[in-house]
Amino acid sequence: MSTETAKPDTTEAPPTTLTVPAAALRALLGRIRHFASRDDTLPALHGVHLAGSSGRLVASATDRYVMARDSVEATGELPPCLLSLRDAKVIRRVLSPYARGAAGYSCSLVELSVVGNEMSALGNTLTVGVTDGQLAWPTVSIDSFPLDAVDQSLAGWTDERSAEGIAIAAGNLAKFTKVADHLDPVRVWLHGPEKPAHIRIGKTFHGVVMPVRLRDGTSLDVPATPDSAREGR
Repeated sequence: MSTETAKPDTTEAPPTTLTVPAAALRALLGRIRHFASRDDTLPALHGVHLAGSSGRLVASATDRYVMARDSVEATGELPPCLLSLRDAKVIRRVLSPYARGAAGYSCSLVELSVVGNEMSALGNTLTVGVTDGQLAWPTVSIDSFPLDAVDQSLAGWTDERSAEGIAIAAGNLAKFTKVADHLDPVRVWLHGPEKPAHIRIGKTFHGVVMPVRLRDGTSLDVPATPDSAREGR
């Protein structure tokens, strides 16, 4: 009977590759990064979680108080990885000329792959393949990212549940965020998809926001350009 201790496997796993439009990846990171924690002492929350399979690249982020997930069409697979918020911003900046199709940047599709030790997510590298070659960013350990909590919180919410919600124009909702102090919670009361939502901020502020679309399919008269945008605020 052998008494030798098995040595950990440090061989690099063969990279899997996912192909996604440069513009779609840049936009995806741009939407999700707002929900990551700004606290760089919490590396598991100070980043964007990426994973790709079944024709979609999925990005998730949370700061413990808000969470969000979005996806774009893609080809191939990408094992789960976590990019720091800083690196996600850098990748968006690098992809900007490719997404715009600027002169000399003809790569409309980029390839993502994770290379490293298959036994640990820490120390792996996310590579982004573009026309000029491959650019690489280190990934963060995903062990502490609360993916299960994000899955459970976002599970079951579909458009078919519109009877329990209300559609609000983003420009109208944004006006209330300008009023709220960062210490004041925004309280929202929903009374059904056909009725206005009531909003309270602090002890004195009371607001109402109308739904964009009623259940019978008719639309309310919501300006295409919010007043705040027209005023240049």
